[in-house]
Amino acid sequence: MIPLPRKFRTNIKETFGEKGRLWLKDLPGKLDEICHIWNLTECRPVNDLSFNYVCTARSDRFGPVVLKIGVESSELENEFRSLRYLKSMHLCRGLAFDSERNAMLLERVTPGENLFSLDSPEEQIKAGASLLKDNENTETIPQGFPYYGDWLKRSFQKTRNKRAGTTTVDAFFKKAEIYWLEQANRLPETLNHGDFHHMNILRNENREWTVIDPQGVIGYQTADCGRFILNQLGRTDNENRSELLTEMSRVFAEALKTTEELVLKGAYIEQMLSCSWTLEGFISEEKERDIIEKMEAADRLYSSILNAPQGIEG
Repeated sequence: MIPLPRKFRTNIKETFGEKGRLWLKDLPGKLDEICHIWNLTECRPVNDLSFNYVCTARSDRFGPVVLKIGVESSELENEFRSLRYLKSMHLCRGLAFDSERNAMLLERVTPGENLFSLDSPEEQIKAGASLLKDNENTETIPQGFPYYGDWLKRSFQKTRNKRAGTTTVDAFFKKAEIYWLEQANRLPETLNHGDFHHMNILRNENREWTVIDPQGVIGYQTADCGRFILNQLGRTDNENRSELLTEMSRVFAEALKTTEELVLKGAYIEQMLSCSWTLEGFISEEKERDIIEKMEAADRLYSSILNAPQGIEG
């Protein structure tokens, strides 16, 4: 039996339901099989497992590697393809992919310190903005990747169906949908990382930053800003969030040559989508209340900076 953190098991069960429970049950045998096929030894799980099983290992062919095993094969396949197309984002290398076993082998970034290892939020934000600026992504967008707008539509609808008759959450979704239409009318579509945040930005042996775990999604770069902003705010005291959010919107707007307003609205959309993904899962009533309170607090914060009414705009 593989020792798995309780939080990881809970994430898998809440997100994937019965499919996730079966996946957890089969994981030990699948791991042994994959290690045999790819000649992997010294497999050790990483400390921050979330929605995939990830371990470091040693490969006879590639040396130090990272093995990732997922529940959904399409998500890992998108990630593997993204490593090829998002060339300017300083991504790690993809080494092998097994669609039958939902497994992927990746270059291991060492020493692997994440962006939070920098001393100050200002340094972290500057580094993140620089990486997004480098992702110019001006080539023709490849086919086969998911659309961020479809992520919004699908998740919001699932949550609405689950919470039929409630108005608080729906008001936040409607505002996010309005903001999304504004992005669509004012920004070019690009292929984006989809999960761009501090824990996915690691220091390599040359002391440069390498980005890992791209999801590969077609949308607008403000969504990648949004994911980073959410992660940064999660490490910030409530009384300092407004000032820091304003500063982040300025830095990212300058890097991407867009407006602070669009960056803020992109972050608002990402916040509501992140909460919706949790609400649509198999969660407890207590956790559901916590998520709704988080949405209410976020709406107040963004509305105060954007000078917009709370909830749905009239």
